[in-house]
Amino acid sequence: MTLFLHRIGFPDHKHADRIWFYSLGLWYEDVDDQVVFNKDNVTAEHWKCRTLETIMEMLGHSKKPIDVLKFDIDNNEHLIFHQLIMSGVLKYVKQLDFGVHLDIIPRERKDLILGVYRYMKTAFDEFGFKLWFSNENTYEAEVQNFGRHAGGRRHNVMEMSWVNTNYLNLE
Repeated sequence: MTLFLHRIGFPDHKHADRIWFYSLGLWYEDVDDQVVFNKDNVTAEHWKCRTLETIMEMLGHSKKPIDVLKFDIDNNEHLIFHQLIMSGVLKYVKQLDFGVHLDIIPRERKDLILGVYRYMKTAFDEFGFKLWFSNENTYEAEVQNFGRHAGGRRHNVMEMSWVNTNYLNLE
């Protein structure tokens, strides 16, 4: 298992037998000092980030299947979809799990949410992916009592799991 945790606070290291940690984030381009703002839009973090294609090359995993790719990029997931799709690297992913943070989209622009989903679905279909599971996770909104905040936005995440049918063996 290889984990990429940009907020780990430790240098890259082998944590246990067959478990490695890398202080590195998944992104749509290779950058050494990506400035990303937290949910408060005031506090900035500085991340070292790489594309999935670069990460696979770095680990010697180019063109090798990935059983499960799960990512959570704190309100920035939508930024990497285009790069994942255009690079062709998704054909090596058997299962793709992520959450899309909807709180970045104002309620009055529901059409954007639908547009993002349709783009993902169309592109993922081309690679053989089918939506296996989805769930609107409103936990943050309920726990923090943030049903709405400034700008008419809401805090929730649409969790999705996609399965690449090209790897199914039905025999």
